[in-house]
Amino acid sequence: MAKTVQEHFEECKQIDQIVDQANALLTKVRNELVIARAVLEALSEYQHPKLAMAVPYQFRQDLGDKHVTPRTVIDAEITRINALLGDRA
Repeated sequence: MAKTVQEHFEECKQIDQIVDQANALLTKVRNELVIARAVLEALSEYQHPKLAMAVPYQFRQDLGDKHVTPRTVIDAEITRINALLGDRA
């Protein structure tokens, strides 16, 4: 069944709305990541180097360290956020 030109225009409007909503959501997520990164960077300097954390085995493997400190975890998360945002490669 062939669609009319009007039906195609209506579908295009719907797609435009979906893309606009996705872009708005992406902007919100990006802003939240920037805030989270700033908070983590501020917390990082207050972590004692001898403080250890119990973390799951897989997370220790990802960090490549048996003695996981809060600062190590924070730095790893900051690195992940930087990779997602792509602004501090």
